[in-house]
Amino acid sequence: MGRTAGVLVDWLLVTVASMLVMALVYPDMLVSAQVRFTAGHDGAVPFQSAWLHAGYFLRGGVQLWNRLDQVNHAYLHLSLGFQGLAPIVEGWLFSLFGGAVARPGEVFQHFHPVAFFTLAALFRTAGGLALLSLYPVPRWARLLTLLLANTLLSVQTWSGVIAGFLFSLLPLVLYFLILFFRRVSLATALWVVLALGLAFAQAPLLAVGYFYLPVHFFLLSTLVAFGWWRWRGRHRDGPGAQVAAPPSGWRGTAPLLIGCAALAVVLALDLDYLHLLTRTFFIADSGLSGSQGRFDQIFAPLSYMTKPPPGPDIGDLFAHVLDFTENRWWLSWPFIGAGCLGLALIGLTHGRHRERWLYAATLLLLVLAQAPRNWTSVGLPAHLITAFTDPFAFLIAHTHMSMMLMPFFLIVPIGLGLAALWRRAGQGEAPQGEGAADGVAAMLLAAGALAALLMLPTAAAATAAAIFLALLLCLMAPRIAVLSRGPRLKRLALAVPLAAAAGDLCGYSVYLKQVPYTGDRILPRSFEGLETADGPRINPVVVDYQNPATLVFPLHLRVEPPPTTPSTDPGFPSKNAVYFYAPTYAAAFFNTVFMERQFVRPHLYEIRHIRYAQAGDYVGQPDDRPADDKAIAPLLKGDDRALFFAPVAVSAERLGPAALLAAGAARWAVSLEDPGGGAVPGTLAALPDGPPLPPQSARQQSYSLALGDAVAERRREPALAAEGSFTEYDFPLPKGFPGYMATSLFSADRRELRLFAGDRELAPAQGYLIRPFTFDVRNVATDRLVVALPPGLPAGTALRLVVRLDGFLDDVKPNRNDTTGLEVEAPADGWLVWRNPWEDGWQATLDGRPAPVYIADRTAMAVQVPAGRHKVVFAYKPKGWTRRLVEAHLVASPLLALVVLGMALTGAAAGLGLPRRAP
Repeated sequence: MGRTAGVLVDWLLVTVASMLVMALVYPDMLVSAQVRFTAGHDGAVPFQSAWLHAGYFLRGGVQLWNRLDQVNHAYLHLSLGFQGLAPIVEGWLFSLFGGAVARPGEVFQHFHPVAFFTLAALFRTAGGLALLSLYPVPRWARLLTLLLANTLLSVQTWSGVIAGFLFSLLPLVLYFLILFFRRVSLATALWVVLALGLAFAQAPLLAVGYFYLPVHFFLLSTLVAFGWWRWRGRHRDGPGAQVAAPPSGWRGTAPLLIGCAALAVVLALDLDYLHLLTRTFFIADSGLSGSQGRFDQIFAPLSYMTKPPPGPDIGDLFAHVLDFTENRWWLSWPFIGAGCLGLALIGLTHGRHRERWLYAATLLLLVLAQAPRNWTSVGLPAHLITAFTDPFAFLIAHTHMSMMLMPFFLIVPIGLGLAALWRRAGQGEAPQGEGAADGVAAMLLAAGALAALLMLPTAAAATAAAIFLALLLCLMAPRIAVLSRGPRLKRLALAVPLAAAAGDLCGYSVYLKQVPYTGDRILPRSFEGLETADGPRINPVVVDYQNPATLVFPLHLRVEPPPTTPSTDPGFPSKNAVYFYAPTYAAAFFNTVFMERQFVRPHLYEIRHIRYAQAGDYVGQPDDRPADDKAIAPLLKGDDRALFFAPVAVSAERLGPAALLAAGAARWAVSLEDPGGGAVPGTLAALPDGPPLPPQSARQQSYSLALGDAVAERRREPALAAEGSFTEYDFPLPKGFPGYMATSLFSADRRELRLFAGDRELAPAQGYLIRPFTFDVRNVATDRLVVALPPGLPAGTALRLVVRLDGFLDDVKPNRNDTTGLEVEAPADGWLVWRNPWEDGWQATLDGRPAPVYIADRTAMAVQVPAGRHKVVFAYKPKGWTRRLVEAHLVASPLLALVVLGMALTGAAAGLGLPRRAP
């Protein structure tokens, strides 16, 4: 019990200490929350996934139907890890208190980095603690090594890489692999499967592609080495010593059974998602849905050798891992630091465990895997191993993603290096039999110091050279008479590694400030070049503070870091908003129905629903699509209404979107087809000469407020250099204000809300307000109007909020558990059209009675409604086990994680994998 308590104390102590150290190193991330998570897909994926889970739980349950009313969970989870452990846990935790705070989006901006990185550190620490328990490393050296593992060696996580949490599971996987090879049994084999299954559960395609490649190298290296050692032991040394195995009986079997059951749920969900993926989505260049791509190249080793070289230049390795003055994170070697590198070198030359060479071999293969893929490349051994033995090689497009796991293979060498320094210090004199190792290590450390001085910028060169020389001095101290007296050696063996770590961490703080894909900083990078005094004309949008709790249709848009020009889309005039995005990055972040209306030619990172497979602007490119396919994009771009009434319907067999566009009828007529292939009642064979009804008249409501009615106010500094500071006021929404209305600059709603302060009209914004004379409804604060005005205005300043209500739509009930309720006032018999992509599984009721759902304009949905007031409810209920599997996965994934985590900590405490003690 005492040893178990000690392991738990070490686990929590290192995790807390690591987070405190990183708060000092990277305060913008963990303290002031000045780092944005919407600028690039690497930082945005974990943020968005957790944000949406929080929104789902706050709104009553997981929505099966596509993440942003456009893209289904299947692609998001299989490829990006939408339903990984971190988003689930963050969503659960935030839902416990998020509904009670006024600004949940803003609070989540502070909550996410702390929760995400703490969770990753907990699992990384547990894996590292268990892994180091297999080797002769003293406790203090274990703790320092784990501190380095959570800081400098986790650069891929802190830099915002998409798979930061997944990659943090590597030490756990390595532990169970070593445990298996030391004691081959069914139980240890199942634990390896569960550890790999936990990694797979985070982001399946990333796990079997990029995460598995270094694991595969390690697995092959271990297989060869252990095979040789056992053969040699059997023929030369006799049978080896038995090692401690996992407990038998119910104490060992129960966790295995629970873990296997949880993994079965995870695999069942992924198989169901893969089935959905092949029939619901269009993913160009993937090999799915009739396209050509990676999935066409399964078990095709020669095709792997023909792919372009995706990794960084091997010649830059030494300089990049030591240079903290420039962050070349993308397609480059990560900063590791001279301290980690030097200690790992000492561990390889002086460490007293033969398994240290397994980590060195894996590191070498990972480095070689970055070389060009050709038959004369220096990386040919790594490429041949990958192409002919890795069953998932077809998924690997960029080996630099696997290279980001390289630092974790330094954990054991660093621990052995610290142990070697401490052992030599304890002996008090030059050890016997280590003369050759001393010579090799001294030569390499001295060469490293010289190379750093010659190759690196001044600051990095001085730091790296000083650390290398200090480690050289510490290593050779037992041979120096003046240093080998009394306790000096032990003090030196402790002080030098600590000083080396401190020096590297100081450089790390400089390095992380330059991370290009962690996100947008508000000052001044986000809106560089947009400073102007013309308030109404330019109003940049910051949307990562939106409210996950109250929006009817959760909208979220990434802001691209280098905006340069206002929008030129006539559907979004620059006087209303300027927003920036990169449609080439994982289209999980955009909603082609409710938001950006831009259809580019499909490619791998612009995933779209199968209904939009052929929608796109093929400007300057061959276009042999049918006329109706060509018409989809202009039809949707010309009409951004999410819901509308169509008095006329025509049969899709006779007239499609192209005919509606040609006749100018797209705003009052709809082309319908029956999903079952039957006739649609009430459709016409031809379009009338004009709309049968006059345009519906909108209703307008006006609400009066005074500045003194604000329930909260705070002084804010501007995000635009040309603006002055301003005061942000919070107002409760007036009684009778429509419950579904919120500021939305990316749909027709942007024209429905207007706010006046005296005679001046304010500009609508969506999310975090960055300048005066702007306002937001419900995105920043729950059920509140947030207004940004110059400071010093009198409390009696009058505000007037004007809402223009659709003459057809009366109310919207939020989407809960894939059910959305609408109250409409139809001026005549006609059709309710909802521009949400149709898919088999959608159902509808009209005033409580089932109503058929038809396919509208080849993409959307429509329900027939008679004249008068009606309640229409849309519900998504797909056939099969998808919903039950999703709900079970919310429990199974955390349960699997707890089982694997518990076994690793138990193994570290019980000495599993170590030689049995004599009775």
